[in-house]
Amino acid sequence: MGISQQLIAAFPITRRIGHPYQNRTPPKRKKPRTSFTRIQVAELEKRFHKQKYLASAERAALARGLKMTDAQVKTWFQNRRTKWSSLISFVRHYGMTRGEKAL
Repeated sequence: MGISQQLIAAFPITRRIGHPYQNRTPPKRKKPRTSFTRIQVAELEKRFHKQKYLASAERAALARGLKMTDAQVKTWFQNRRTKWSSLISFVRHYGMTRGEKAL
């Protein structure tokens, strides 16, 4: 047996199936979107207008009061700050709010 045949026998070539970075485990189910009650959203909005950032103790207390998890309140505030920041930059750029009509 020649050297090339010995190498082929020692290191057989395996053929890859699919993309090399593809995960072979089945994908996890995505968690369904949480829908908050109108009362919860109203309380969150009211608190957001007073205070854009919450300390962990404040967040935990608000979550308990609204029967939400700490993570839900944290995520809601992060998303709301992003929305608020976007609105602020829109107003700075165009000099108007959404309620006003551009000419």
